[in-house]
Amino acid sequence: MLHLKVGKRKADCPNNWKELTLKQWVGMLEILSKYDIGKKNEEERTEVEIAQSNLDYTVAIRDIFSYLTGLEIEYVNKVKTNDMAAIIDVVNEFLTVKGEPNETTRCFKFKEKLYYFPSPKMETSTFEDYIEASQLEITNKNMKAGKYAVLAEQMAILCREEGERFDETKIKKKTKMFSNLTMDVVWDFIFFLTKQTNTSRRYLATSLKRI
Repeated sequence: MLHLKVGKRKADCPNNWKELTLKQWVGMLEILSKYDIGKKNEEERTEVEIAQSNLDYTVAIRDIFSYLTGLEIEYVNKVKTNDMAAIIDVVNEFLTVKGEPNETTRCFKFKEKLYYFPSPKMETSTFEDYIEASQLEITNKNMKAGKYAVLAEQMAILCREEGERFDETKIKKKTKMFSNLTMDVVWDFIFFLTKQTNTSRRYLATSLKRI
């Protein structure tokens, strides 16, 4: 966690994926989606459009920094150039670099409980599990749309304690709880599930050819 002094105020700001929660990540993407950033290739834009896009990105970073630290926009607006450069570096790291997942992760501990990812190759998974996993893959490819908001619910459905069965009544509670998972765990889950879904898809395609 970065302990910053912004003007006369002190603020804490996440500095890596282990400190940023899924809820905060979704909030960042929602802020970013308000601005017309990256909608056109640079070679398709005029100089004025490029300048406007750069300005919009700077404004988005300011808003995101305000969101992450709890400092009011009016206060962040008065930050001096030297401090502003440091702020841009911190926020830009999250927006331009995805986490590096641990390929061996199969479970995670949260709130003193151990939750397991779906079985390898999703061999024991249901239709419901497979559909949720496939939706997650689509979400991952569509990050700019801000659809990461569904991740907490998908993890609530697919990540279970040992012996836990699907229980719709628990999903809402688990979704709220999992929104506070840190993004290093979330990236591990996305990587694992994307890989397993691709394997399952190839298996299902082979099976369908036999019909």
